[in-house]
Amino acid sequence: MPTEKFMNLGDYKKQAILDAMRAEFMTTPYSEIRISSLIKRAGISRASFYLYFQSKEDLFTCMMHQLRERLVQGLVEAFQEQKSSFDASMSRLVNRIMDDEIYRDCWEFCKRVMEDGTCREVAACAEREYDKEDLREKTEKKCYEAMDHSGYPGLDKEKLRYAIGMGMLVILRISMLYLDHAADPKRLKEMAARQFAILDRGIRD
Repeated sequence: MPTEKFMNLGDYKKQAILDAMRAEFMTTPYSEIRISSLIKRAGISRASFYLYFQSKEDLFTCMMHQLRERLVQGLVEAFQEQKSSFDASMSRLVNRIMDDEIYRDCWEFCKRVMEDGTCREVAACAEREYDKEDLREKTEKKCYEAMDHSGYPGLDKEKLRYAIGMGMLVILRISMLYLDHAADPKRLKEMAARQFAILDRGIRD
């Protein structure tokens, strides 16, 4: 999680440090990333780096936290904008991921994490922190509250949690195919919509 000192930094400097880590990670195996190259990219001193972080692992975790927040924000906004149904909300998120560069960056990062085995333990620790702070539960609660429940008589928070989990796996697969240019974007959106419709029927019972 981001340190208090880091969170108190000005937005410009904070983003410069995060951008430096992301740029390094997208072109260099995690195990080969050096703090010297990070501070050079970010334009900060080594002393400043250690004022905010204990290690590159801390910085990597902070970057993961920021990207996670973007994806979570996108998910919640999709439900708040659509309001009517689960499948429409999830399809809205897919459209945003494919059409908005900010969200594409998030999935490019996820793809890189899966490809680079040297960072998986750090990434797993960051995921555990996410669960520990109940951020997943808070996100799902916001989605649940945003939905129109009139068409979902049997819906409860647990059902929606499982549906969102399955839906995010669909989005992960679709996003990876999209980033690999393995299929036409329109076809990928249609594939996702069909799978969301199946999940939607399951939580309407």
